[in-house]
Amino acid sequence: MDNTIFLEIEDLIQFKQPLCSNPTSSGTIPPTSGAIPLTLSTEGTPSKIDFKWSVNHTKFLLDLYAKYKDDVGTFKIRNAKALWEKIANELRLLQINVNSNHCLNRWRVVERSFKKFTDNQSKTEEMEAIFKNKVNLRPEYLLGVERNSETVEPQIEDEEPRNENVAKNQTESKENVRTNLRKNIRVNVTKQLGKERRLTTAEKLRKDKKEYYINKLDIEREKLEEIKRRNNIMEERNNILKNNKCNCHF
Repeated sequence: MDNTIFLEIEDLIQFKQPLCSNPTSSGTIPPTSGAIPLTLSTEGTPSKIDFKWSVNHTKFLLDLYAKYKDDVGTFKIRNAKALWEKIANELRLLQINVNSNHCLNRWRVVERSFKKFTDNQSKTEEMEAIFKNKVNLRPEYLLGVERNSETVEPQIEDEEPRNENVAKNQTESKENVRTNLRKNIRVNVTKQLGKERRLTTAEKLRKDKKEYYINKLDIEREKLEEIKRRNNIMEERNNILKNNKCNCHF
């Protein structure tokens, strides 16, 4: 039996209405007129409501998983539960109304599909980046899967033609090359500017040091000139005294 919960229009209207003033102890919305009671999750999203994952939604999920998976077990993300809660929070910022259970179930479906399918034309860069170190797996998952987060077996819908996928992959590869080139140029320019700044600072230090020693030599020369001048004065004085002494004897 399909696990999907089908809600009538009346049930949807009742679910959107505010909670009654006296909720039951079980934390559920009291059913009225045959409505199905739904338990609210801790994230404020009904945990039993199915979510239809589109191609873009799945890509966002894969991007966020690849972004944060290496942080699991660190101070940023302590465990897997915190990982899925963080991913769900960021998806909700993108107006994708899911909770951590939706994300975890979707990821399990994606992982099972990735391991099962063997059609090479359906591989994606997202799964290549995540499973690149697992040699027993082949990148064979179709992102065009429309299914409920609660179901188990994969379903393939909206498969794009191979030529469009190839053109899209080529376009993305060119964009990646341009991005990497811009980054390399920016890094090289930054390094060159840093090198020029270091050279300018070193040249300034050498110039200041040279001026210091030139000034010091000038001061020493002035000292020597002053000593010579004093010696000359003393010599003249001694000669005068000597001559005066000689005159006194006559």
